[in-house]
Amino acid sequence: MKHAIVAIEDKRFYEHRGVDVRGMARALWADISHEGAVQGGSTITQQFVKQAYLTSQKSIGRKLIEAALAWQLERQWTKDQILTAYLNTVYFGNGAYGVQQASRVYFGHSASTLNPAESALLAGVPQDPSLWDPVAHPQLARDRRNLVLEQLYQQGYLTSGQYQAALKYPMPNPADVSLPSTQGVAAPFFANYVKDQLVRQYGPSRAYGGGLKVTTTLNPALQQIGRSAIRTARRRRWWRSTCTPAPSSRW
Repeated sequence: MKHAIVAIEDKRFYEHRGVDVRGMARALWADISHEGAVQGGSTITQQFVKQAYLTSQKSIGRKLIEAALAWQLERQWTKDQILTAYLNTVYFGNGAYGVQQASRVYFGHSASTLNPAESALLAGVPQDPSLWDPVAHPQLARDRRNLVLEQLYQQGYLTSGQYQAALKYPMPNPADVSLPSTQGVAAPFFANYVKDQLVRQYGPSRAYGGGLKVTTTLNPALQQIGRSAIRTARRRRWWRSTCTPAPSSRW
């Protein structure tokens, strides 16, 4: 998984010190010349800094702050620490934050057993979780996965045999992909909604790093009463629709 994310997101990750000067210069020139927001050029370290400490606002000033923080972080953390933190907090679509949750959402197993094809699929999602969504756009997601596999092969992470086998590996069945539920909660979809709000407000590292005490409007007892009432109403509706004789026609 680490090889896959590096291959597609930041090929020079193990060479730079938090900032890819060539990539950033190219992005800055493109944005200045077009008088628009900064495009691309972000290293994995910069992406982690942005999602952990900064807002999603796009501007040249924020980009420079992001680069400065990334450079400082690389002086304090190892490459493996940065890469692990990034993979544990980045958004993979369909309510999945972090590679462990994403692996369970899309494949139903732990991230420790991801194969090359599965890793490539996940690695292709973070750049644009909506566009590369395997559920909403399976063909686009497959094309993106195959691009990541090609990069892995060209960069020497996969043999020719591994590359060919991974290209043939099936995509996840969209019917089997569901939002990650929250164990022990009466309303898992409500819990996921609250979790998404926390991530948007505080960032993934704070939301998942522990220490937050969250009070919501959910009343578990009333929630259970509501669910029971809905089940009862559905049973009554089904009984009336199946057991009530149809009115006779008159000529």
